[in-house]
Amino acid sequence: MLTWDNAVYFCQKQTRDDSSDSKTYFKLMMNHYYKEILAIFGRAETREEKTCDLVADQQDYQVSPDFKRAISFVVTDGTTRWPLQEVESQENWDYINRIEQTSSVPRLFFIKPRLGVGGAVVELYPIPSSADYDLIMVYEATTRDLAVDAYTTGTVSVTHDDATVTGDGTTFIDSMIGRYFNITSTTGDGLWYRIADRASDVSIELENYYDGSTLAGLSYQICEAFALPEEMQILPCYGALFSYYGMRKDTTQEAKYYKFYTGGIADAKREYSNKSRNPLIKRFSHRKLTYPSYFPQDGISS
Repeated sequence: MLTWDNAVYFCQKQTRDDSSDSKTYFKLMMNHYYKEILAIFGRAETREEKTCDLVADQQDYQVSPDFKRAISFVVTDGTTRWPLQEVESQENWDYINRIEQTSSVPRLFFIKPRLGVGGAVVELYPIPSSADYDLIMVYEATTRDLAVDAYTTGTVSVTHDDATVTGDGTTFIDSMIGRYFNITSTTGDGLWYRIADRASDVSIELENYYDGSTLAGLSYQICEAFALPEEMQILPCYGALFSYYGMRKDTTQEAKYYKFYTGGIADAKREYSNKSRNPLIKRFSHRKLTYPSYFPQDGISS
């Protein structure tokens, strides 16, 4: 995996420019092209799911500050799930809401985006009449700028088939959630794990159980990295490099890295245009999914 530290180092070595100004420029442009790549591929790697409680007679609900685009909204009572249909047009939404209705479970939702800033508001229709249901929001999330150097202070202990990492001399912090953990001692398994939670200064939880042997006193690193398939993680570097050489009016180097960047994007589109490698699935025509037609209708009023 290409860590954030290694990506910065790669750009410096390719250009033989380790000045602080250029380092800042590389970081700025790598973050820009990283987000451009995520936008091109629909941000599948940044998909998030959040749940909130419905409130009786409340139509508007705040979504998470990292919300970018809705994927699916579902109302559930813990047993049954009722998928909601999105209304994309403000005009259509206004027309629907000309008649106020309430229901225990809404059927429609409308997103009021805040372009350029985080978060948005979702409106539901009919207006929920009950607080007995939850709203599950699945969405494409925005991405924080990568900026933090690797953390390596202290040592850690890990247990086979256990997600808990115990530190010694460490100061784990909440912002490490979502970063990547790796044992650098030769006795480690060499794999990378995403951090799911931080329990204390000396305890973090991984998203997956540790697959290596139970060991203690290990050196490690916690790093930021581009949330992209490993073969694509070099692409933000190529984007930063062709911008760097364009700024310096070196057309030969600019063209070289531009070709690397666009060629990598084209290869990735062929590889990841579908979640499955099965050609039968790729040829399968898209059909409208059939959802349960039953919705609780108690409490409908107009």
